[in-house]
Amino acid sequence: MEQKADHKSVYAYAAEAGPLMSLPLIVVALSMLLANKVPGAGMLALPALVAAPFVLWRLMRRVASGNQEYMSFFPLWLFGIYSMIFATLICAFFSAMYLVFVEPGFVASYFDNAISALNVASQASSGVDFSHQIEVLQAAVDNRLLPSSMELVASMSWLSAFTGSVLSAVVARATVLMRGRRSITQQR
Repeated sequence: MEQKADHKSVYAYAAEAGPLMSLPLIVVALSMLLANKVPGAGMLALPALVAAPFVLWRLMRRVASGNQEYMSFFPLWLFGIYSMIFATLICAFFSAMYLVFVEPGFVASYFDNAISALNVASQASSGVDFSHQIEVLQAAVDNRLLPSSMELVASMSWLSAFTGSVLSAVVARATVLMRGRRSITQQR
């Protein structure tokens, strides 16, 4: 079976889409990693999380419009899964580099900040007692049960890849349905 010279596989399209798809993931990771140092950095995560499905949808539309054989649910879903995996790998690399070279004590400082915030909230709040939560977090710090930086990166990566595969299914279905409606209205 001969293939056209310009014909690409779903995997090749996904590899090309990975760097663009990694941008919202990197913004989310940065917002989390900078939360200890930059007040309000966590607010960057929400727009990036909202933008991610739209970026994926535009990428799926581009693949589907260029290749009619990919204009069904399973090829688009596969494209989305691999795009998210490639994007996750890129994001994990940058997150790991940040945690190793820029802020190696991130996890410990994050827990220290959480304990301090709970102490302040417990003292300022009327009737709300966070002492149990403070004890649990302090016990984790004291007993050295905190995750390592690479365990944090691995957990973020698994969450991103799994969520991306579910998101890809929803976006692929929406892409196919929208394309189907458009072709029906054009036939009329």
